[in-house]
Amino acid sequence: MPVLPKIHKLDPMVLNKITNNFDSIGIITPSGRPLISQIGTVTESIGRVVDSQLVSIVQSHSTYLKDTTDLILKLENLRPPSECLLCSFDISQMFTNCPIDEIMPAVKKAFDNFDKSQFKIKSLPTDDLIYLLESILRNNVFEFNNILWKQQIGAAIGAIPSPQITEYERKFLDNFDTQDKIKHMRGQIHYISNKKPLEKEIKNLKRHISQIANEMNYYTETLPIKWIQLEQALILLKDTKEPSKRSYEKWENIDKIAQTYSIKEEELLRFLNYQHRIGNYIFFEDKRDYIILQPDWLIECFRCLVCDNEKITSGSMVSELSNLKKFGKLSKDLIEQLFCKGELLKFKECQTHILNVMEKFDIIVKTDLIDSYYMPCMIKNSSTLEQIKEQFRIEDFNCKPWLVLEFEFLPIAIFNHILVYYIRQYPVCEIPSFDKKSHPAIYTGKAVVHLDNTNCRRLIICFSRNVIALQIWNLDDIDIEDIMYEDILSKLCSYMEKLETTLKNNLSYQIKAKCSTGNYLSMSDRYSFEQFQKKCGKKGKYYCDEHATIHRERFKEYLAKICS
Repeated sequence: MPVLPKIHKLDPMVLNKITNNFDSIGIITPSGRPLISQIGTVTESIGRVVDSQLVSIVQSHSTYLKDTTDLILKLENLRPPSECLLCSFDISQMFTNCPIDEIMPAVKKAFDNFDKSQFKIKSLPTDDLIYLLESILRNNVFEFNNILWKQQIGAAIGAIPSPQITEYERKFLDNFDTQDKIKHMRGQIHYISNKKPLEKEIKNLKRHISQIANEMNYYTETLPIKWIQLEQALILLKDTKEPSKRSYEKWENIDKIAQTYSIKEEELLRFLNYQHRIGNYIFFEDKRDYIILQPDWLIECFRCLVCDNEKITSGSMVSELSNLKKFGKLSKDLIEQLFCKGELLKFKECQTHILNVMEKFDIIVKTDLIDSYYMPCMIKNSSTLEQIKEQFRIEDFNCKPWLVLEFEFLPIAIFNHILVYYIRQYPVCEIPSFDKKSHPAIYTGKAVVHLDNTNCRRLIICFSRNVIALQIWNLDDIDIEDIMYEDILSKLCSYMEKLETTLKNNLSYQIKAKCSTGNYLSMSDRYSFEQFQKKCGKKGKYYCDEHATIHRERFKEYLAKICS
């Protein structure tokens, strides 16, 4: 492989040897750059044009350093405490490992968002800039041993814009490398604007998704030929219907079409469940009145409820809309009013089925308190744990130890599924109020439910970053929280296994506990059963760092029962 000798990076011992014996310079073997410079080539001038467009953006970064002289000037103005140490770090093989597929959308996003009024020269159109930059990076051709070679990986050393474009990648990693979301990066990153998305970017994303989908197992499944015939018949059915009605079809009509291909009900159910699994249709076997043949139609339906694109001027509806935005309360009158926004899409014709599907997706849920739906994703009613305890007049002695499920990664959408699960499983508490208006105890990231018919035992469910924390509030003298926690945890773990299967997500978590008055938001003093075995003495005592005292709560026995 051709290299450029890096004489300026010789080992200190080698430099010392050359100094003492200059003749030894002929036998040294310096390390080399495994890339060929573009300096002096036909692409150098293009690189200077691209560099002139990018350099202002790079210089706007707070971490920008022009050169060593710039560093020295900045250090001269620093007045650090005497105990501070000056440290430096080196980026190894930055150009060699530069991922061009990720760099291009990063540069495009930064260029689109930058205020170009600061440019000293007229800015290029974004697409032209990206075309020129990609031409430089992907066409580093050189000759070696009378053979033409083309660089396949990384950016070209000596290409004028290389330092600028690697800065974009470094900036991205600086912003996200300490965040859990970086674990979800899979190969190429697609930067798509939510304000001005370009068709080309969306096509690239679709192509990437299709590539991944082709590698999934269901593309190799053996399916009956008559299923293909039925699928083609349903496509034809959609095309022959008027646009407002081609997105869904009644069960009985699809059943009749299936019978013409000798497909009986049991096999039709398998066909529709398969189409639902791969995302072609929306179908639930226990809610089979309608089959949604175009899932994007359902998205438009959800948007009517979630996005208030058109102002509601009716006095009573303004109040209903306020309840939706604050408490997530969705009354039947408001649903009908919001569905009118999608009149051309004919939502009202199958309104009942749409609401049933939304319940299946845990987007809405009903409580026993009132004849309305609740939409957890819309709840803005926020209260701290202390405020909620004050509302329900809960004292510290009423609180039992925290049961904490600590996840590696927990999206808010998963918590909404779990919140809806508890609202369905248990009666929701009513927020104490002096007026006649009642609201369920459902807050942003929290809810309070009754555990039995006596109303003396309640459970609060709290969501925090990658954590679900549960605590029993016991208002009588009978101490049975061990049995209750065991039952709660068993049911919750079973539900999360079901979620993993349904959503095809791996929900990795640890079961831990914390003292009853501890801050569930803090990771300190959360202990698993194994940790308690090591930390507690024979009498079950342990030192709590949060409260700087010894606790005597029955954590060890308590966790042993619920974690066994």
